[in-house]
Amino acid sequence: MPLGYLGSEGKANQNQLEVLLGVHRALPSGMQSRLKQSLSLGVLGGFSFINDYPDKGGEHGYRSKLVRLAFDYRLAPQWSVEVDALYHPLILSERAQATVITWGFPVLAKYRMSTRGVRPFLEAGPSFRIAGNTNGTSPSHIGATAGLGVEAQWHQWKMAPVLRFNYRTPDGPSFYSEQTTRNQLTLLIGFSR
Repeated sequence: MPLGYLGSEGKANQNQLEVLLGVHRALPSGMQSRLKQSLSLGVLGGFSFINDYPDKGGEHGYRSKLVRLAFDYRLAPQWSVEVDALYHPLILSERAQATVITWGFPVLAKYRMSTRGVRPFLEAGPSFRIAGNTNGTSPSHIGATAGLGVEAQWHQWKMAPVLRFNYRTPDGPSFYSEQTTRNQLTLLIGFSR
């Protein structure tokens, strides 16, 4: 429960007191073992091949870097569901360096074409996005993602480069006249255990 808002001055109080309640119940041991075998956590990093915003008035667009956490739950030997938390700062232009902070949450069905050695895979699903520090823009919140990659075991780690196509619905009305680039092609390299 935040304490206080200075409404007359339009400033939020920086001091807060919050009360949180958590409820926890241990999983049965058999279920813990299954969950441990089926769930993997990974880190992905990469870049986009296309500018975040189009070139405008002699100012060149900018290609930002991406960082993401990935949770992959194996449903069957070749099928899994991956949920990502993607940090993607969108930069309005190379000169202005104004940044729009976005977090993307793709939910992907993943099919591995093999269960041994090097495993090519396909993935696809909806993608959701939230934005902050919008700098007068209104990035869209819904889209879709599809990818093609390959996964290989390296000691206890899995390495998986993936090429992803991301489609976004149109942005909302904004002060900044340009829309974010709706069709993006990104390259990500993931590491997981």
